Amino acid sequence: MIYLQSATYSIFTVTLTENITINNPVFLFEFINNFTKLNIRATASQWEDLSPYPNRYNTFSLNLGRINEGSWSYNIYEMYATMSATLSTIDTTSLNTLEIGLANVECVNNCIKSYSYNPDINVYISPTCSI
Repeated sequence: MIYLQSATYSIFTVTLTENITINNPVFLFEFINNFTKLNIRATASQWEDLSPYPNRYNTFSLNLGRINEGSWSYNIYEMYATMSATLSTIDTTSLNTLEIGLANVECVNNCIKSYSYNPDINVYISPTCSI
């Protein structure tokens, strides 16, 4: 699981280089909100990798904007640099998937809450229940 912050740059580590099949790929990061199914995409090149050991792991810094806090799924694909101009229309079924996982987005400032509060609902937890 990776941890991201809404409305700011988040630094996270993944393992991509060991699975690439093309020279100098651009990485397509696709984030899907598990509740709303909202899809957000971003790209980064191999040259934007912050890792001191890119053959072992990759570290990126991305700003996804004001996105909903909560649970997201992510897919990371490799693609040719010429494909990034049409980011919203790329059919990911034809791309090589490098990594799939879960992401948790934390609200920092001026975030979009993906839940609502109802003070009329009471929740009771049994003393024998462990959380």
